[in-house]
Parts: sequence; C-alpha cells; structure tokens
Amino acid sequence: MRKKVVVALSGGVDSTMTAFLLKQKGYDVTGYTFVQTEDDTHLTRLHRICQKLDIPLRLEYIQNEFNTKIVRSFVEAYGSGFTPSPCLGCNKSIKWNKLLQVASSVKADLVATGHYAQVKKHQGRYFVSAPVDDYKDQTYFLSRLGQLELSKTLFPLGGMLKKEVRRLANENGFGYLTENSESFSLCFLKDRKLDDFLRKEGLQAQAGKVFYRGQYIGVHRGLPYYTVGQKIKIPGHPYYVLRKDLNDNSIHVGRKDELFQSTFQVHRLHLTKYRRIEDVPSVVGVKINGKAPVTMASIKAAGNAIYQIELSTPLYAPAPGQAVALYEGKDLLGGAVIR
Repeated sequence: MRKKVVVALSGGVDSTMTAFLLKQKGYDVTGYTFVQTEDDTHLTRLHRICQKLDIPLRLEYIQNEFNTKIVRSFVEAYGSGFTPSPCLGCNKSIKWNKLLQVASSVKADLVATGHYAQVKKHQGRYFVSAPVDDYKDQTYFLSRLGQLELSKTLFPLGGMLKKEVRRLANENGFGYLTENSESFSLCFLKDRKLDDFLRKEGLQAQAGKVFYRGQYIGVHRGLPYYTVGQKIKIPGHPYYVLRKDLNDNSIHVGRKDELFQSTFQVHRLHLTKYRRIEDVPSVVGVKINGKAPVTMASIKAAGNAIYQIELSTPLYAPAPGQAVALYEGKDLLGGAVIR
C-alpha cells in the first residue's frame, strides 16, 4: 500500500515540484492550501496545478484564525516594543498545525513542504539540517518546529539546487511557474509600509522624545513605528535607533557603529537535535535573521530559563523579540527569542 502524504501548496514552483517529486516516488499525494483572502487568480492556478498533477486539493479558509494567531500577535508585539519574527510562529502554529490536522483526516502518514532544508535524526531525535543549496537555506524559519512536526515531515527539495528545481518544472510542463518572482516580504503586509499597516490594524501610538547621549534632539512619531537599527530622520547627523524605552515613551539614538553587539540574552529556548542544554556544544552558530551568515558564539545559562549569548564577532542590531536560530555546523539545534 502506498504511503500517503499531504503537501502544502502555495501555487509556486517549489511547492509544486515537491508534490511532483513525491508523486514520482510513488506516494499518494494530497495537496493542501490555506486561504487568507478569496483571490480567484490564486485559486485558479492551484486548481490548474493539481489537475495537471492529478492529485486532490483541499482548501481551507483561515482568515480569522490567521488574523488572531499571527497578525494580532505581530501588531501587539510592536505595540509592546518588540521586533517579532512572525513567519516562524506561523510555521509552527498555522502551517504545520493545519497540515497535520489534514493528514490525520485523510489518514496520511506524512506531510511535506517546499522548504529548502533536510530532516535528519540523531540519537532518536529529529532535527533540521541545511540544504544542498546554501543560498536557499530556509532552516532559520523552521527553528520552532519540534519532534511532532519533524518526525512526520519531508523536504524533497533539500537535496536539490534551485536551478535544478526550475529545470524540472520547465521539463514537465510547469515552466510558467518559474516566471513568477519570489517574494521576501511578509505575506500579510502585501507591499504596504509597516507604519501604514500598523495604523490600519488599530495600533495606537503617541509621539515622544528622542535622545542622543542623554540630550533631547527631537520628536518621534510613536514607538511601534521604529525598530532597533532603523535610521531615524532628525536634522543633523545620521542617527539610528539604539533602544526604545516604554516607561517614558522615548527613543535613544546613536551612531550606526554603536549598534554592533557582542552579547545579548535570549529566552524561550527550544531544542531539537539535543534534549537538554547541557548536551549542546559550548560553541554554537547563531543567526538572527534568515539571510544572515552564521556567527559563532557561546551560550551559557544565566538563570530563570534565560541564556547569555557571547558572540565571536559582533552582530548588527539584535532586537528584543527577534528570533534566534542556533546551529552546530549545518545542523539546526533549535531557537530562542532575544530579550
């Protein structure tokens, strides 16, 4: 009997080729997509893809749930002075949660996505490892997944280069999908400016004072509209946000070189490859965003489930609320959140 797998379909070349490859390998494939808005063009493309692949498609409208779990959390985080990483939370609480629910309903053994990553196993524990294509490495965005998700997940593109995936699409009648440009912005922003989006979502913000080395130099538009590392428009020298003070609604700015940090603290530590922090190597790799290079660092317990990260090379503008991914070579160890 063929193994069943549910594939997350976005309508792009990567997820489509994921379904194509699994069907080629003999899996019984079901396509699944969650829909945030009723976009007829997008749905037409998905149906066209599934018809050509000869697989069923399951659609689920999740706008309310997505807004509650992801969008509202994102807005509230900015309102509280943090810089959130919503894609990581979405992968955990929306994408894999939904995939596993659908898999259970159709009695599927596995789920799959078009992420460029690989799942491996170490001493009985599943973890994510880097793909063959370093440029497409998406492991950072998977750093909150746990044993439940990883034990049932396939990443068929992890052993391929992006150009090989494009060629496969061209050779099998899906060349039109390679013509679409890839989007790296947050899906719910839809090319809107962050300020405009936060206002539309009802986030209230008050103007406040800006200080440079303790001296008042101007006024800001509201704390949520700024993040650590952002250039701020004030007459005089170029200034950058060093920190935001919620107590007096002020922003403290400085020179760009003052934003490079050699140490910071994290909490909400989540491990995959190892069960305990004591088993983690004393020196690990650190990423604070998806495209950042890995920086070597030590991680030490600081008490109360807080950990101190000491970097070998300073990183630019690590911000409270930002997700951190931890690595051992190419292997993703897990993640945490900057305090």
